[in-house]
Amino acid sequence: MCFAAPVAGGTYERRRMNWKYIRLDARELFRWYETLIADFVAGLEGSPLREGKLDYYKQEFLKVFLVHLAAIRSLHPTVEVAYKGAVSEVSSLPSVLALLRSALETHALFHYIYIDPSEPEVVRFRFWSWWREGLIRRQSLPPLTPEVREKQQQELETINRIAREHKTTQAYQTLTAKQQERYAKHGTWCFLSKSSLLHKAGFNVTFASTLYGHLSAHVHASSGGLLQCGQADYDAASQMAATIFQGLFVSCGLFVQSYLRLFPQLGTRVSQNDRSFCATWAGLGALLLAKPIP
Repeated sequence: MCFAAPVAGGTYERRRMNWKYIRLDARELFRWYETLIADFVAGLEGSPLREGKLDYYKQEFLKVFLVHLAAIRSLHPTVEVAYKGAVSEVSSLPSVLALLRSALETHALFHYIYIDPSEPEVVRFRFWSWWREGLIRRQSLPPLTPEVREKQQQELETINRIAREHKTTQAYQTLTAKQQERYAKHGTWCFLSKSSLLHKAGFNVTFASTLYGHLSAHVHASSGGLLQCGQADYDAASQMAATIFQGLFVSCGLFVQSYLRLFPQLGTRVSQNDRSFCATWAGLGALLLAKPIP
């Protein structure tokens, strides 16, 4: 599968794109990005954590993204299924699209927490609010053992402590009264849509909303998603994947650039060719339209 994408904006933007990177085969794109990101993960292991969990999860977001990327590559384009006494190869597109949405959400949320804010205080507010929201959701799980009950009680104290500390921050004060109520009760802290988060992370508005809506149709098993996969032959499914994978590889390029910004020491692990490759795909996110060039 070879990739290419039309861009808006005319000749100037086209000249800035290095099309040799965009026209690479999907297998080469997966290999290149997995190698780069895995090397980043290895390079960050054992690095000092000045701010504890906040620094730790800068790296964990990248690890999760790498696992999603490897899983998508492993599943695509087909999986083997035993049916009526025989093993058949069937399109893995429905599962791939569900994983792809998770990968893009991982990147978009990472960007919103760590890259988007211009002030360190906002980074801390968003990270600890994200952490608190997760703890609140864990409170709804039934405590099956005394140990779990004790852990939930400890986490409830953390939930309340973070809330008290945040009430004095400017980031909290900018929330509306209704948003503060949702923050207190449910832990909700991000009030942007998923497509808006993708736009902030580097995708143009149209592509972000189109792509996310399409992926959601498959994640939630809507009739549209089931029909689109069920009625597609192998070639049609491959073309559909090629279009959507453009978003995945844009996200990879943006993610790599973000980590080079957060961890300058990783710069020794990338070549100029790597930088040009990632910059081309990252830049494509702002220009991408939702169909490949024939």
